[in-house]
Amino acid sequence: MNAKALLAIVAAVIAVIVLSQLLFEFYDWNRQQACATGGGRNCAPRIPLNQHP
Repeated sequence: MNAKALLAIVAAVIAVIVLSQLLFEFYDWNRQQACATGGGRNCAPRIPLNQHP
């Protein structure tokens, strides 16, 4: 394996890491926007209520 191939592999791995981080940031931003525009219906995790019969 020559130096160019190794450099290309390292660059590809770094690009995948950066893009995945951006994807998670967008997911979080999109979730916050859905919460704000939905009147609070799609916000934070819901607390399950224990319902006894």
